Amino acid sequence: MQLYFPITAYYNDEQNKTLSGNFVAVRIQAPDEYESSIPDTAVYRKSISEGSEDSKAWFFWNLDVNASNSMNSASDYYDDNSGTGSNFSKKVSMNAGQTIQVLIGRGSGNGNLTTTVYVEKFEEMASIPLTLNESSPLNVETGTYQWYSFKALADGDYIFYSDYNDGDPKAWFFNDTSVGGEASVETLNSACQSDGYGSDDDDSDKIMGIGNTNFAKKISMRQGQTVYIAVGHYSLNGSVTASIHVIQSNE
Repeated sequence: MQLYFPITAYYNDEQNKTLSGNFVAVRIQAPDEYESSIPDTAVYRKSISEGSEDSKAWFFWNLDVNASNSMNSASDYYDDNSGTGSNFSKKVSMNAGQTIQVLIGRGSGNGNLTTTVYVEKFEEMASIPLTLNESSPLNVETGTYQWYSFKALADGDYIFYSDYNDGDPKAWFFNDTSVGGEASVETLNSACQSDGYGSDDDDSDKIMGIGNTNFAKKISMRQGQTVYIAVGHYSLNGSVTASIHVIQSNE
């Protein structure tokens, strides 16, 4: 069963869609009018389901995809239980005017699913944008960290690293800034694993060969994707100064 409901706005109850079926395809388009008011034309959409049944969503940039038995691996993103109860909740970075297809079905059990799906804009915290092949200064006090962000201009592998440091910097890599600006080390460590790309403080994979007091991490990114990096002292119990860089890997 393929039904298409374009959801093109948020903060508008009339745009909420109650869906019923085995699999229902929803096409979500980021409005063009936000292009001038959102930095770098990035519009962040959070798709959420509400209902008493177990809903699951698979997100595809390919608008011609159909339901299959390998949807977890075929999808660009998927989510089952990040929302309340047994509902999905997923944040996706979209450019103004961009469309993504979401296939919605049951996360467990058999039969049809009835649920309400809606979309809202997600406001990121302020961050310092990183520029490819340029450095950005870090200067944080004990107990604090600084947010940085980088938007890929092309598909590829990107290396984020620090140097010229005073103190022991650590970087936590995320899909968004929802962990906030006052998280504990324990929260940062766990959140970057569940909703991000992990962390690094000692160039653990020997990517840059910069020693044991600087971070270096390689991340595969697609064009238009944004990575958010929280950088501070590795245990947040000291101050840190350093230079933060991003380069594209040639390997």
